[in-house]
Amino acid sequence: MFTATFKNAQGDIITDGLFKAKEGNLNTQEGITLNIDRVNYNNSTNDQSTVDYEMYYWTNQAAFDAGSAPYNLQALVTFSSRFNFDNVAAYDGLSLEAKIDKHCQDVTLAAMPAT
Repeated sequence: MFTATFKNAQGDIITDGLFKAKEGNLNTQEGITLNIDRVNYNNSTNDQSTVDYEMYYWTNQAAFDAGSAPYNLQALVTFSSRFNFDNVAAYDGLSLEAKIDKHCQDVTLAAMPAT
């Protein structure tokens, strides 16, 4: 969970909004290509990981503490509530929830400035 100021999809400026991951998935695919001929034996791997997530937010800590229902975070242009990224290696060492929080703060909310 973290707090941030942003503009929601309805155009309201939310100061000190409290964010929590609603759902998140880490999807990993590993592909191995084996190349065998009479002279050489080599292989190559292609690992690809993506994270997709949805976020809840409350207008402030007091709303969360009071047990108020959360809002779903939506993108300003597409109104999508699903966000994703594929540069998972940039978040190595973090838990899935921490990866989601960091991406949401650094990328998703950066596209929703409060100005």
